Amino acid sequence: MADYFNSLEFIGKVYFICAIGGGAIFIIRMIMMIIGGDFGGESDFDVHTDFDHAGIGDHDPGLHILSFQGITAFVMMFGIVGLVISENTGIASFFTILISLGAGVGTAYLLALIFKSMKKLEADGTINLNEAIGCVGTVYLTIKGKDGGKVQIIVKEQMLTLDAITEEGEEIKTGEEVIVSNVINDNLLVVNRY
Repeated sequence: MADYFNSLEFIGKVYFICAIGGGAIFIIRMIMMIIGGDFGGESDFDVHTDFDHAGIGDHDPGLHILSFQGITAFVMMFGIVGLVISENTGIASFFTILISLGAGVGTAYLLALIFKSMKKLEADGTINLNEAIGCVGTVYLTIKGKDGGKVQIIVKEQMLTLDAITEEGEEIKTGEEVIVSNVINDNLLVVNRY
């Protein structure tokens, strides 16, 4: 490999170093991401370009084009494409540099799109009990008026068993259907017969 490296022109050596160095770091970083390690943290180099704006209250992280992973992908692809073109074609160095830059930018952009798509697959498991208002559930433990009991309801596709009281202080037996009319202190439901 040393003989091959020494036989290269200056620009070929630059491409070779970029291909090997960027490729090694890129592969190590991908392995670390797969096994759950943090190598270099994305926040050090992030540049956000927001192409999509969701509604108010939604946070769209945008594309992370200049993330650590994006930079290493750029350097790796710049080196590989530049080395292949300079060694196998008679194209002038100026044009190989332009083509290599385009390949590097394209790779970093594609990688950013992939990571953005993967981020959208994450689910938020947080449940706001106010979303239970209007939901129909079943009494799990008899509700004895203001003394309370328990109900089972489905909120955000999750079955929850929660404490509940009735608005009018009536008793509702186990197995009866109820509808949630209010939430008190983020942990107690107020229900009525359905």
